Amino acid sequence: TINSPKFINYIKMILNDDNIVHNESLDRMLYYTLFNKIPKKEGFNSIIEALESIKYSECLKYEVNEICDYLYNSLEVLPIDNDLGFECPLEVYGIYSQAQLYSGLGVFTEKYAGPMMQGVCYLKEHNHDIFLVTINKEASHFGESIAYEDYAINEELFHWQTQNSVADGSNTLNRYINSNGRISLFVRINRKENSQASPYIYLGEADYISHSGSKPVGIIWKLKHKIPAKYLEKMTKK
Repeated sequence: TINSPKFINYIKMILNDDNIVHNESLDRMLYYTLFNKIPKKEGFNSIIEALESIKYSECLKYEVNEICDYLYNSLEVLPIDNDLGFECPLEVYGIYSQAQLYSGLGVFTEKYAGPMMQGVCYLKEHNHDIFLVTINKEASHFGESIAYEDYAINEELFHWQTQNSVADGSNTLNRYINSNGRISLFVRINRKENSQASPYIYLGEADYISHSGSKPVGIIWKLKHKIPAKYLEKMTKK
């Protein structure tokens, strides 16, 4: 599911505009929306070449155009721009698959699309932590040892629990609590929807408020943007 007018319009430009000025980040996001492996393993020399192949396939071009029109006409919660301090097209309230958010953040590139880890992705180059949260955790998949307490307290506050290995006073915890708002929270309600991996909603960046406990540590964050009412009830603790 794509709910970004900017991304939808860019996809249509890729398909229909011969004079498009390419955006590398959006190209990566579109590529990893359509393909699972790096271009070389999909039979292409580059991401651009792969996208051109869609453009010049009348059947695929028509289908993707139709999907874009449907998505545009189905928009409900509109994403808003977010300045992460580095080039990144991801928008607050945007809905992204894990591959889309990794490619938007620059983790996935033309030459690399590694395993998609759960939990935390630390962008060392930008000193920015990405938290990937699933609210309803299945014991059969996550296990009791990683059934973290992650939930919205209200529209602004979110309780997030670290990995079990993180102790109070550790370097990792200090990085989190001294982040000055440089953490990003991506949340999904369930791991799967209709047998497919669920996408995440980007709730934006958050500021540290307090923490308690050790191994794991519970942290309360204050979001810079309020959680939309559409999602809030599903994210609060039952």
